Amino acid sequence: MECATCDDINSKPLDCGSCPSVTKYTFGFTYASGYDGLRVRCVDCNVAIPNCATCGFNPTRCARCDTGFYLQNTLTCNPCGSNCLTCADLTGSCTSCDPGYYVAGTVCSQCGNNCDACTSPLKCTNCADGFFSLGGACTPCEAGCKECTSTTTCT
Repeated sequence: MECATCDDINSKPLDCGSCPSVTKYTFGFTYASGYDGLRVRCVDCNVAIPNCATCGFNPTRCARCDTGFYLQNTLTCNPCGSNCLTCADLTGSCTSCDPGYYVAGTVCSQCGNNCDACTSPLKCTNCADGFFSLGGACTPCEAGCKECTSTTTCT
């Protein structure tokens, strides 16, 4: 990876002074032909650790994973569980879920029938078209009504 800025110290080959992105790239060291020491280069930490969003202190360490992944340790980004949008580092416990699911302990569980969003299996916060929430449960609107506030009030 090309450097954002370069350093020329004591007329030795140029080393990177900074990398183009402080989150996706970090300094790595390589031996260069004809140079009797390490050369500083920019290294994409996502190459060493797939799904790494922010590098750690070197290219083989990760500080933060991409959305949908959790940091097992500084070496691994693991996928969150099924229907889990975000999850806690180290444990992988779900902290937010896909639409139509809610956090139930450490996993995501599906909302009830005709429910697009809920906070628990018995508390629907957004019903599907043709239904309205009555006491947290999705109840059908009258026939031919796409949106309603009661069984008899079509909006």
